[in-house]
Amino acid sequence: MIFTMRLSVLCLLASFSVVFCADPPTILVHKRVSSKIVAEDVPVVITYNILNVGTRPVYNFLLEDDSWPSDQFEILNGTTWTKITSIEAQGNETHILTVRPLSTAPILGPRAKFHYSFEKTGSQYQTGYSTDLPAHNVLTKRQYKMSSSWNLTEWGVFFGVGSIFVVVPLLSWLKAQAQYHSLTAPVKKSS
Repeated sequence: MIFTMRLSVLCLLASFSVVFCADPPTILVHKRVSSKIVAEDVPVVITYNILNVGTRPVYNFLLEDDSWPSDQFEILNGTTWTKITSIEAQGNETHILTVRPLSTAPILGPRAKFHYSFEKTGSQYQTGYSTDLPAHNVLTKRQYKMSSSWNLTEWGVFFGVGSIFVVVPLLSWLKAQAQYHSLTAPVKKSS
């Protein structure tokens, strides 16, 4: 009887130590531009990868990003904030925002701010910040058009100038071949 009671107390203490001494959740938020080309009046996709690398879930996660002023960007799809009820341990979530740059000012994305709680009731909140968004230069409309179109005029000039380096040596070689064959051709004797 005493042994089972001691064993019960020991199990109870062990369960408390697991619950109260477990690693707290750690949230990482990676903010990045997913578009290959960033240009004026062209949609740009911003992705927020939210990772819980801890051993416990988090609750009431709220991400807010106020780095998209309306005089410089038009929000096409998504919101500058997201609320997630819970993120399981070792879980991840993704939030996507699509904006259109209205000018050629570089995109300088400061960190997004987020809050989360360890409990479902949300009595105590932890605050964190996402990674910085590296500066992205915004191409003008003309630069974008040149980088994404066929540019037939430029290709025509390239092939025209390049053909000089092929055609002139080819004609010289053909002329030399003709002269060589005329000198080495057997002479017909007339009777």
